Amino acid sequence: MPQSTQPTETYSNLSPTARHLAQIAALSLQPTAKSTLVQMSNASNWRPESGRALTLGGADLAFRELQTADVLKMATGRGFQPVAKYVGIAVHDALSEKTFESIASAVQKLQPSSSTYYWTPNSQDLVARDMRIAFYRNDVATFTRLGEHADSYPVVLDPYDAKLFENLHAVLQDFWLRMNACSVVQTRRGSEAVLEILPPFAAATKTLTPELRGAWIDLCVARGDSAELAVIDDVTESKYPEIRGCIEMLVGNFDEADALFEDGIIVLKKSSRKRKIALSGFPGVFHLVLQLAKQTPAGRRRATELLAAADSQWLPHFSCAVELIEDAAEHLASPTGSFSGWASCDAPLVSLLRGWLWRWTSPTSKSPVSKATYKELAKDYRSLGLDWMADEFSRLAGNKTSRDIRSEAVSLLDLVQPLEPWERSLSALESLAGSNGGVVDRAVSAVATERLIWSIELYADGTDFALQPIVQKASKKGGWLKGRVVALKRLYADWDQDEFDYLTDVDREICRMIKEDIQYGGGWRRYREVSYILPTKAVQRLVGHPLLFLSDDRTTPVELVRQEPRLIVQKDESKQRVTLRFDHQPPMDAEFQIIKDGPYRLTLLMFSDR
Repeated sequence: MPQSTQPTETYSNLSPTARHLAQIAALSLQPTAKSTLVQMSNASNWRPESGRALTLGGADLAFRELQTADVLKMATGRGFQPVAKYVGIAVHDALSEKTFESIASAVQKLQPSSSTYYWTPNSQDLVARDMRIAFYRNDVATFTRLGEHADSYPVVLDPYDAKLFENLHAVLQDFWLRMNACSVVQTRRGSEAVLEILPPFAAATKTLTPELRGAWIDLCVARGDSAELAVIDDVTESKYPEIRGCIEMLVGNFDEADALFEDGIIVLKKSSRKRKIALSGFPGVFHLVLQLAKQTPAGRRRATELLAAADSQWLPHFSCAVELIEDAAEHLASPTGSFSGWASCDAPLVSLLRGWLWRWTSPTSKSPVSKATYKELAKDYRSLGLDWMADEFSRLAGNKTSRDIRSEAVSLLDLVQPLEPWERSLSALESLAGSNGGVVDRAVSAVATERLIWSIELYADGTDFALQPIVQKASKKGGWLKGRVVALKRLYADWDQDEFDYLTDVDREICRMIKEDIQYGGGWRRYREVSYILPTKAVQRLVGHPLLFLSDDRTTPVELVRQEPRLIVQKDESKQRVTLRFDHQPPMDAEFQIIKDGPYRLTLLMFSDR
């Protein structure tokens, strides 16, 4: 059977039996054996032209037809699975033929799922299947409940169908619009129809959900459309300062934008029970990079605070940016650090941030993303009408002509001017001087009754260690009691409260680095597990700290000094040959190593690609 270049035409040319089997496979979603697909057909009470129930032999020709047309594919050893581009077409066809409900019921009957979706290895496939069915049934309660179990949301209403969209419940319309808008902006994938549908839909909505409002803002920023951002500001009655902040950002008024983003944080705190708050989406990214642009200790401290909140609150592709911005902040704060540009995902949004941060920190080094990739991204985003992002990709690819740049919004490529190493050294000294002043003022205060010390235990070759915060109380006889370990959870939540007013400035910097890590798991019952992590790089903040102790001795503090590996030049006995070696050979893939230089002295060796 000849294949059409258009999936819709290919599908429409299938025989009725083949289309019916494709509908079952699309609703089943997971790999399903031929015999099971036929059983599902009979359970749905569908009948071919003969009027008799479908048999495995009678369906053989239809199965071969589906494979030849590349509508179904064989999943190794597990049965047939629909090709992704035909899933939506087949489901929509079942809806138009009014066979959707009978097929969906048959599929769920013959492939049942447990109430918790954790009985089988294919639990996430079942969640996605049942979410898709609930979506098309307009069953908001079931769809919302299943969303609590889902690692990701299924693709629905693809291809876009205006009639189906109009008949959806408002909650599901909101879901589809924001999920597709976020996907298109962040990854260039998703239904392009959302680009035209979302603005008028959101403008006509009486009460915008925070998620839909955020998706609309991000879409406008990606376009560089300040005029439409002003419309959002009008629709929301100017309640959200971050919208005006984005407008100021796109026209280059960075100080005004920063102030508006801070106002946005204040507004957000009034409606949130969380004490650590960060703006989300592009407003959150803009707010963070503006802190880096200040290139001051205060700006870096504010960035650290925002990063701690963003790490647990941002959506996946924006949260991938957190590690990048942390890397850049470390580079800007250190005279010797290097910006790696590494990221755990390669979504276009992340590639844009990698390009910005590379330009701001180490533009003379090799770009972490190739020019060819940026050219391709510029072309793709231009075709979507997301001109500002396309312009930024074009600039990163080295294209700066009027043909390549179409948006009137300013570029952020030169937002942060790279500092020379001596300038970063001076900034680091200023930061250290300010922090040490805080240490002295608070740690040696004659009236202090409590203090926080840090206990360190070295493992193996010094590339791993355990760092514990310990609260000590003053003894009535003078000196300090042994103290007790304070939970990272408490420091994460309450470091800026009165009960911890004895913390030094350095202590507070370290507390801001604590991250909340949320994991989901479970066997027969789903649970949410929250832990709190202090990154290993926090040890760099303890250089020169007067209250660092070895884990087995809380009476005498140890000195931690920082040192770069030294190159030793040595002649052999014949004095005719010169050898070069490091005084300490870097362990494999290690960024640092702590070595003991004496009973009360530790040396922190920092390694980099240089």
